[in-house]
Amino acid sequence: MKLQLVPVLALLLPALPLAGQSISTNKSDYVVGEHVAVSFTGSTSPRDWVGIFPTGAPHAPGHVYWRYTNGTTSATASVVPGGTIRFLPFSVPQGYYDVRLYADDGYAELARTTIHVVSGAESPVPPPVADLTVMTFNIWRGATLGGGGAGEQAVVDAIAKAGADVIALQEVNDATQLQTLAALLRAKPGYSGLHVSSEADVLSRFPIVDTYTAGLAGYGVKIELSPGSHIRFFNSHLTHTSYGPYTVRDGGTVAQALAGEGSTRLPEIQAILSILVD
Repeated sequence: MKLQLVPVLALLLPALPLAGQSISTNKSDYVVGEHVAVSFTGSTSPRDWVGIFPTGAPHAPGHVYWRYTNGTTSATASVVPGGTIRFLPFSVPQGYYDVRLYADDGYAELARTTIHVVSGAESPVPPPVADLTVMTFNIWRGATLGGGGAGEQAVVDAIAKAGADVIALQEVNDATQLQTLAALLRAKPGYSGLHVSSEADVLSRFPIVDTYTAGLAGYGVKIELSPGSHIRFFNSHLTHTSYGPYTVRDGGTVAQALAGEGSTRLPEIQAILSILVD
C-alpha cells in the first residue's frame, strides 16, 4: 500500500511532541538485523500507523518499514489506543532513523522518536531469545500447486510477509530450486544475509553450523544464535502413506489408524526426538 524508497538521509528534523500521543522504543541503539519493539499511546483511529524513516526523510513517501497500530499491514475496524509493535530484523544502512506515529492512513504526524542503527561489525547480533520466530512451509510439489500454481516468487513473498527468522521448507524440488528461492528472498528487506542448508531445506537469518541427516525422515540443523548459543531445528516431512485420518475417512477403524501411525511416523519422529533432546 505504501511505497518503499531507498532511504536518503537529509537534514535532521526536530522532534514534534504532541499532547495525548507518544512513541518509544525498547532501546536507542540497534545492530543491523535486530528486532525493534515500538510502543505507542494515544492512537484514535484503526488506520493510524507507525513508520521507520531515515532521519530527515520526507513524510511521503520516505519510510523503509511500516505497520498499522494493530501490528500488520492490513487495517481492522478496531482502534488500538496503545501497545507495542515488533518490527522483525531489517536491513538498513547504519545511521539514525525516526520512528513516527501517523494519523488515519495519512501523514499527519502524531509523535516521533529516534533510533541509531550501528554496523554489525561494531557489535554482535544478540540472541533473539523469546523473539525467535520459525516457519514451516510445504510449498506443494515445488510450488507448482496451490493458488493455481503460484510459483517461486509467491513462496518468497509469503515468507517475507511472515518475517520468520528460521524457515523449514517441504516439497522443494531440489537444491537448485532451494538456491533460487534463497536468492529471491535475499532481495527482500531483512534477508540479505540469509543462510541455507541444502541437506535440510532450511533457511535461516542466523548461521547454520551443523546438519543432522543420517537415517532420518526429517533433517535437522544446528543454528548459532550468538557465540556459544545454539539451537537444534528439525524440518520433518514424515511418511505420507498409511495416514490415520484417511484410514478413518475410508472406513477403517481407530485401531487400524493407530497401527498405521505406529509403523510409520511414530518411529520416524522418535528418531528425531532422540537427537533433539540429546
